[in-house]
Amino acid sequence: MTGETFEHVANTLLDCLKNNGPFDAVCLALHRAMACTHVDDGEGGLLRRFGDVVGPDIPTLMILVLHANITDQMAELEDIIVIYQTYSHVDQYEFSSEAAELLQRTFAGEIKPKT
Repeated sequence: MTGETFEHVANTLLDCLKNNGPFDAVCLALHRAMACTHVDDGEGGLLRRFGDVVGPDIPTLMILVLHANITDQMAELEDIIVIYQTYSHVDQYEFSSEAAELLQRTFAGEIKPKT
């Protein structure tokens, strides 16, 4: 992805966040294999920008594919990361439900996730 395309996608998503908040949580279903011409960690940069918009107190979770490339920056920025265990992702419902349950337990104060 070129820097210009990345900025367009990022700004479109960020405008959506800015115009529709506040939020109780943010859940992102990302593939995590974005290749950018201008940065090594496109998703990490995107997550940092999301955090700048929603703030540090909003729980964030990310659902990724089995073959995702997870960076230190992503782990630092996300509260919860859940990964599908199959290819062709026939377990999306199961693991998306698990992610929602973890988020619900976070809201209830049962857990304080740290990736």
